[in-house]
Amino acid sequence: MRKYSIVSLIFLGLIILASGCTKKGKIPSADVSGLEAERAIVLAESEINEAKDLGADTAEASEILQEAKDFFNKEDFSKAKIKANLAGASARRLKESILAKEREVTDAKASIKEAGELIKELDKLGGDTGSSKELLIAAESEFEAENYIKANESAVESIRISKERIGALKTGIYVVGTWARDRDCLWNIAGKENIYNDSWKWKRIYKANSKNIKDPNLIYPGQNLVIPGR
Repeated sequence: MRKYSIVSLIFLGLIILASGCTKKGKIPSADVSGLEAERAIVLAESEINEAKDLGADTAEASEILQEAKDFFNKEDFSKAKIKANLAGASARRLKESILAKEREVTDAKASIKEAGELIKELDKLGGDTGSSKELLIAAESEFEAENYIKANESAVESIRISKERIGALKTGIYVVGTWARDRDCLWNIAGKENIYNDSWKWKRIYKANSKNIKDPNLIYPGQNLVIPGR
């Protein structure tokens, strides 16, 4: 391969600057093309090595790089540069794919951990952890199956529900859940340990929220209910 040392690169650079100022002789286009091709090859090699360090299969990128070197040795610098750029791009895609997967794993782990901690907090407050736990179990299952995006989504939803319920318990507001999942009605809500632990006190909730509840038999998921002093 045609070699250019760092000294020669600097020297040529100085010549280019000088020629630009004095309007004197120009660097031969072949030399400029050779330097550009060599730079592209060096950058591609660096990209491939980084991808290898991450565990990527760089065989294809390495083959393209070898083609670039072959063209360089034949002094076909234009094709050498094109091939080197293709090799570098191939290696970058491999790196980005691996790094993206690592981010998915990291995000899922963090969300699962936070979901578990919030469930413990909600349980200490006497809140209903049922749906939050179900989502956490689903997240852990997806994680084991290496479905990290779905794992993160389930854990994030568990976090959302837990935070909502923790906030409600701390502020005296109860957020109505679904009947299918939470069996929420005024009777059942009043009977919860963290509310009144007495279903017969459902009328307290109804009276405190009568402006927003037209029929005590009809409450809706997501509805915020004020819980009078317990």
